[in-house]
Amino acid sequence: MLVTELVTYETEDGLRMDGLLRYPEQAPAAPATAVLYLHGKGGGFYTGPGRWIPESPEMQAAPWHHFAINMRMHHLGFSRGNPPGRPHLSNTPPQLVSAGGGMWERIAEGILDVRGAVGWLRGRGYQDVFVVGKSSGGFYATQYAAEVGGITGVVLLSPVHTHRMPFPTWFATDDEREQTVARARALLADGQGHVLIPLPEWYFAISAASLVERQDEPEGIWQDWMERIEVPLLGLFGGAEVPDTEIWRAGCESSASAIRQIVEVPDVDHSYLGGEHLVARAVATFIRDVMSGQPAAAAGQSGG
Repeated sequence: MLVTELVTYETEDGLRMDGLLRYPEQAPAAPATAVLYLHGKGGGFYTGPGRWIPESPEMQAAPWHHFAINMRMHHLGFSRGNPPGRPHLSNTPPQLVSAGGGMWERIAEGILDVRGAVGWLRGRGYQDVFVVGKSSGGFYATQYAAEVGGITGVVLLSPVHTHRMPFPTWFATDDEREQTVARARALLADGQGHVLIPLPEWYFAISAASLVERQDEPEGIWQDWMERIEVPLLGLFGGAEVPDTEIWRAGCESSASAIRQIVEVPDVDHSYLGGEHLVARAVATFIRDVMSGQPAAAAGQSGG
């Protein structure tokens, strides 16, 4: 049985975000080990690995605390009131009640949410913090581990390695993409970066500013971060996620981590449906190995 606390944490740019702190009834009070979960695009603190990993038998048998947060790109779209004196989300319609979510995501701001959550955990007294990021959350977990560090370990669950990855499904031709991006740039220059542009696939719409940010993302940024990660690292992905599996494996193998594990879960796709127990077991094993210093956490280990 997990004890659950609804938590509000604050980012350095003044946004108040929500999360769930969960821990087994018999877990010791903080300071203890905390596991921070970053959801994927359109997710939230009650969906995905941040929901079901803490509920796994392996995690409930461990004394660790679990903190699943909402990032500002939670869900695809949501409305948010802006009380006097509170900042607006950026890249959103300029009304009293603004929209937010994955369709308005600003890539440059994701790390602010991670900083805020880690800062809240530190203020609560947690000494060892593991950051677990899934998909888009994995992109920000990679960035945090490379640029900030100071955490006990990082877990990358099928991380986004480029935000241009959906372009082939969004645009039938290069000409269509170039025309759409040109329109997005014009909107952004006109102060209309929040305007949504329809898409035929996942997201189904994206703001002009967010599309421009994806187009202008530096080449190889994720790989560059991976090479700078020195904290213990677990890279995990589904065997059906080709061709990204080779990109993730190469990225993990290039890291500077002395403790590194790479786990490919056979036959599962990006959702991990049917393989949740294997994912939870791998994450629990990695944390236990790092905390105990066991040889099982040797560099380059692979598993299934």
